[in-house]
Amino acid sequence: MSDLKKVSPVGSAGVEAPVRAALPAWMVEVVHGLSIRTQFVVSGNLSDLYPAPNGSSGSFVDFAESLWQILRARGVLVLLVFDPVEGLRLHRSCDPAALEVLARHGIDPEDFSGDACHLRQLQKLLAEWRQLPVALIVDQASHLNGDLEDLFLSVARTCRATPVPRPKQLASAPQGNPVFWLVDHPADLPGWFSTRNDALREIRVELPDLEDRYAYARTLWPEHRGVEIWERRLLEQVALECEGETLVGMRAVAALARAENMGLEAISDVLRVYRTGSRRNPWTAAVLR
Repeated sequence: MSDLKKVSPVGSAGVEAPVRAALPAWMVEVVHGLSIRTQFVVSGNLSDLYPAPNGSSGSFVDFAESLWQILRARGVLVLLVFDPVEGLRLHRSCDPAALEVLARHGIDPEDFSGDACHLRQLQKLLAEWRQLPVALIVDQASHLNGDLEDLFLSVARTCRATPVPRPKQLASAPQGNPVFWLVDHPADLPGWFSTRNDALREIRVELPDLEDRYAYARTLWPEHRGVEIWERRLLEQVALECEGETLVGMRAVAALARAENMGLEAISDVLRVYRTGSRRNPWTAAVLR
């Protein structure tokens, strides 16, 4: 049995290519970039939640799961995650059978620590592997340890190499095995690596927009998801007042509101407590319990 038949994108039955118009801007950039790029430098709001790219209504997922749903819709079968602390691991949503296939090709997660030398070896193996579409997330790439010069020289060399075509049955998958460098700031990577590199795309993940905040508010306060105008307006007010907050922050606001036994009508007071830590309202001299 071929490697391709042994590994399947777990949970992908019925998954179609994402509807681009409905995706946050950073997801659209990834979808477009996969056709022509192999290196993605991603910064910004990386520790948040995002609308599920697979179209699951009311579902919000973390960055790695968002990326996995986009990749598997494009035919990628394996997503690996590497970071300076834990080393290498298989993303939780991938088929565990991938570990056996990876090991046969010299990629056993237990053999890869979090240093730059092991990352260089891993990236070189993935760049040359054509039989199974694989993607790699390098988390906390701003904090890599070891010989970074050798690492990025090796990556730059693989970027310049002419890719060997994939087998016909993988024609719809990205031509290269993409790498996503998650950084605090794009300037954390060597300037010579990022500048004039046609294989690389820089992407910034922005804070959630009004539409996403409203959709997430509906999941946080499901009791107000009715058809009444006043219910919709309460959720709209939450979305408006939470401008500048992450969705994770909104989740904390909802937990605080319930702890204080306060309804959506008092969302301004709840947000003030969340943002300042003060329970005193300077306009009314009232104190929240």
